[in-house]
This record gives sequence, C-alpha cells and structure tokens, in this order.
Amino acid sequence: IPGGTQILSGSDDQTGRVWDLASGNQVRQFAHGGPVNSVAIRADGLFAATGSPNNIAKLWNNMTGAQVAELKGDLALNRAVVERTEDQKVAQQFKALAEAAFKAAETNQKERDEAVKKAMEAKANADKAVAEQDPKVKEAVTKAEAAKKAADEKKDDANLAKAATDAAAEVTKQMDELKKRQDTVASAMRAITLAEQAQKNSVEQVATAKAQQDAKTAEVTKADANLKAATDADAAGLKPVKSVAFSVDGKRLLTAADDNLIHVWDSTTGKAIETFAGHKGPVSAIVTGPNGLVVSGSADQTAAVWTTTPAFSLIGQLGPKKETPLEFAGSPFAARVLSLAFSRDGKWLATGGGEASRSGELFIWDVAAQTIAKEFKDAHSDTVMSIEFSRDGKYLVTGAADKFVKLWNIASCGTSPRENWSRHLKGTRIMCSACQSRRTTA
Repeated sequence: IPGGTQILSGSDDQTGRVWDLASGNQVRQFAHGGPVNSVAIRADGLFAATGSPNNIAKLWNNMTGAQVAELKGDLALNRAVVERTEDQKVAQQFKALAEAAFKAAETNQKERDEAVKKAMEAKANADKAVAEQDPKVKEAVTKAEAAKKAADEKKDDANLAKAATDAAAEVTKQMDELKKRQDTVASAMRAITLAEQAQKNSVEQVATAKAQQDAKTAEVTKADANLKAATDADAAGLKPVKSVAFSVDGKRLLTAADDNLIHVWDSTTGKAIETFAGHKGPVSAIVTGPNGLVVSGSADQTAAVWTTTPAFSLIGQLGPKKETPLEFAGSPFAARVLSLAFSRDGKWLATGGGEASRSGELFIWDVAAQTIAKEFKDAHSDTVMSIEFSRDGKYLVTGAADKFVKLWNIASCGTSPRENWSRHLKGTRIMCSACQSRRTTA
C-alpha cells in the first residue's frame, strides 16, 4: 500500500485484510463472501479490490472498508440482458395497447349488434303502424265514395255536399298519415342498412384487433424467450475471477477470469467500461504498465499486450468529396451539422443541421460506404437540432428550431412526416425514443 506502512492480503477465509507492518495488527477487513485469491490496491491507496473463485470481484473504499461495487459478468452479456429486458417491456406495452384495442373493438361490436337490433325493432313497429293505417284509409275511401254518391244524387242538398267534402278531407288526412308511416318504414330500412354495414365493419375490426393482439402476444412470448436466453447466457458467463489489478494511472480496474476475457471497470465507481477478447483459454494473470498498457497471461499458453487508452484515427469525413476533402462547395451540407444519431445496428448515421431560419437538413448516411443513403427534403423550416432513431430502426424523430417535433417513416423519407407536433415555444433540442416505434418524448 502506498507509504509502505501497510499491506493488503487475501485468504480462503473469504476476506481481504489490511495490516500494519510495524505492529502486525489488522487495520481493516473486507468481507468478500468467497475465497479471496487476488487483491490489488490503487496507486493513491484510496481503493482496494478483491477477486474470488465465487465469480465475483469487489471494489472497496480503503479508507472506510465499505463496499463500493460488486463486479461480475461480461459487459456484452450484461448489456444483452438490459436490452432484452427493454425489448420485453416494449413488447408488453404494445400487447397492452393491442388488448385495449381488442376490448374496445368487442365493445363497439356489441354496440353495433344492439343498434341493428333496435333498427329491426323500429322497422317492425313501423310496419305494424302501416298495417294499422291501411284499414283506416280504406274505410275513409269507402265513406267518401258513398258521401259523394249521395251528394251527386241530391245536388241541392247542402248537408250532403258538406258531408262529401268532409269525407274527402278525411281520406286526405288518412292518406297523409299512411304516407308518414310509410316514410317511417323507409327510414327504418335505411337505418337497418347503415346499422348492418357498421355491424359488418365492427366484425372486421374485431378480427383485425384480435390478429394484432395475437401478434403482440407472440412478440411478448418471443421477448420472454429472448430475455431468458440472455439471462441464461449472462449467468453462464459468470466464471471464477483469477486476477485483479489497477491501472498505473489509477483510472481503471481490470479483472481476469475463466471466461477468457479481461474486463475493464471504472476504479472509482465500479462501472463496466469495456472488455478485451482474444485469449482462447482462461486468463490467469494480469499486470499493468505505464501509458495504459496491460499484459495478460492465459492457459492458452500465450501472453498478450493490451491498452486501456487506444488511439483514435479518422476513418472518413462526410460532406466534401473524398478526393477533395477541403473543398466544401460540393458538400451536401448547407451549413453546420448540429445533431447526430446512429441506428441501433450501427449501419446508419443520421445528421441534422441546416441554415438558421432558412432550412432544416436531414440526411441518413451509409456508415460503411460513407455516402448518403436517404435525404429528407424540406425536413424542417429551421435547423434540425436533435435526432433519434426508433428502437426498431423504422422511424426517425427530429426536433428543430422551428418548434416542431416530427416523426418520419424512414422507408418513405421523401414524403411528409408521419406525425408532427408543435407545442414547444422554442426550438426542440432534446429527445428520447421511449418505445419501439411510435412513442417519443421531447
């Protein structure tokens, strides 16, 4: 331990212990929970690490003896579990939406069935009313004919003439009532036609909603299986830890295990950073050197040299032509590039920018070819300030200085956005795609 007055030891008694060299007394103890076969102390003496065959390494605060973090598993496998967990949650959300849509469709179908029933009842009542009116019309016609005949025989009889006039008026009245009831029958028939069409549509909607529900249920089943596979793989990836070591600059903690990998962690928080893969056998020892160098020894009878500070090199420059990289006149970018986003699979890169108050540019680039794969014409009326791909890669959501948030279907990039919202009072800068394809927050 720095200062030369203390040492750190590990033991099969499942502890790491700090000892005072002068007195031989124990200063503090780290209860690992498994046999400790490897220990390390950071250069500044503030943190310690212990490794064990119980598949776990632990990071400790050497000043207090408190555990800072438990280090286990493979970063890639851990990430797979996180991603599959997210996939499962998304699938469950879509299933819940599909179930709600199916229930709504069923309720609508019941309402349409009831509407048809009521329309049929109204038609039956209208038919009954017509049937009841027919005799009245016939009776009125018979009386009118008789009254007219009597009046014709005695044309000078005013009473008979008035009776004939009144009888004719009664015929008109009864005929009008019959016409009214017949119109009601026609209206009822139209209502039946409309109700039956709505009923037919509701049956189709139920079938569609049921198919969607079944599809989303299948996606949940698939997501559950994928999560289980990822969880099982993560659990299977837990292997006995053989060696722990801090980098010389104290920024990284490295662990080696029987999974043939070297794992790199943040030495202060214990957060996983990266993994070095290359050995074909368990890694039994690691040692760190200056400038981020790491040397590992493995059961595959090799020693390998790694670096925790890899150099970055420019792969390409998007915009100007490759043969004339400094001639910006030929660049598709009108002005500054303000936003970037990679698709989940890393194949596409979306760029956003444009001229302030004049245009909003939006491109999707083929990363491997470094060429424009898709261009969204007139994406916004002002600079695009934020971009995000949906989880399934089918949609792109953008926020711009024109105060709009827009959702684009990547397959039909040349057309108008699928959705656009304008409730912000100023330009939209920050977005997060929260669901697989159709939800976003800004």
